[in-house]
Amino acid sequence: MKNLLFFALLGALLFSSCGGDDDDLVGNWVGVSADFVDCDDPNENSSVTLSTEECTAADDGCFYVEFIFTETTVTANSQISFFGVFETDSESGSYTRNGDEIEVCFDGDCQSSQFSIDGDILTIITDEDLDGCMSTNVFRRK
Repeated sequence: MKNLLFFALLGALLFSSCGGDDDDLVGNWVGVSADFVDCDDPNENSSVTLSTEECTAADDGCFYVEFIFTETTVTANSQISFFGVFETDSESGSYTRNGDEIEVCFDGDCQSSQFSIDGDILTIITDEDLDGCMSTNVFRRK
């Protein structure tokens, strides 16, 4: 479940775009929420509130996601702490933008999405290939 949510959020963030200068996306973005709807399996429809602060091993029920965009690269950092288990992950890749679409690639696995930026809020909407869900992910500029 952790990996599915991480890749869903990552795919959504990395595969969407808003018109404008590339530097609109450049910077650090921290996950705020993720909604999964219209899933092939209705039991997978869900909403998740993400931690806007980094998790610690003492936190229970904490899920933190941060994306760091440069002009051409992206790094995805995640932390999760549930039932006494604390895990971190970091992955770097590349991205390209074309209008309101973005394609993000990690280790040769690429996904495309659409996104919009309104002030310090990044919203990414994508169809998830992994589980047949539509996801809306919201991030705040750090």
